[in-house]
Amino acid sequence: MRHLFIFFIFIFVFDAVEADERSLNEKILGTWIQSKSQDGEIFYQESTYLSDGRKCSYAFTKNASGELDIDFYLSHWFIDKTNRVTAEVGLSSSEYVLKEEKFIDMITELTESKLVIEMVEPFKDLPDIYFKSPYEKGQEICDLVEKNT
Repeated sequence: MRHLFIFFIFIFVFDAVEADERSLNEKILGTWIQSKSQDGEIFYQESTYLSDGRKCSYAFTKNASGELDIDFYLSHWFIDKTNRVTAEVGLSSSEYVLKEEKFIDMITELTESKLVIEMVEPFKDLPDIYFKSPYEKGQEICDLVEKNT
């Protein structure tokens, strides 16, 4: 009887961990927006996580002298058991982000409307805050990225 009890406890804990992973994978789906400005520089990014494992992003950066830079990225992502999002770049229009480069971000907060991630690889960075877009534009963003990379 004791072994049966331990078995059920193990199954319950295992199911709870799996449900939490599924929950993160489901919550992160959709389009997320990040925008910030500092010292005359403006940055705007839209990233979409699709259920087929694609992450498509585009970003606008206007520097203090008014020059505009637009970059497009397509990567493949997954979330591991430690709440880390690994994204391997498949396409990039930027000379600074290379194909097959891996980025690993730690999810520090994920709600229905807010995503906070902190890059841990290839270098440690300050947390980035994203807000969920009220519009579902996943495939549109991926089409735009594929046309421009």
